[in-house]
Amino acid sequence: MKILIIGGSGMLGQDLVRVLQECRHAVLSPSRAELDITNPESARSYIMREQPQCVLLSAAYTRVDDC
Repeated sequence: MKILIIGGSGMLGQDLVRVLQECRHAVLSPSRAELDITNPESARSYIMREQPQCVLLSAAYTRVDDC
């Protein structure tokens, strides 16, 4: 299965990438420059181009004091 993990460089994302790759899934883990979730056209373009079968969102804003 082709799986897109948004936020793959974070703590949860890194674990997801590792486990899913061990299960022999094709894992996409783009950088923010490749897929910017704050830019709808960037996200749409990436997803349409890569056509993953599953999308997992593990991105998070972690600076609690700034929230």
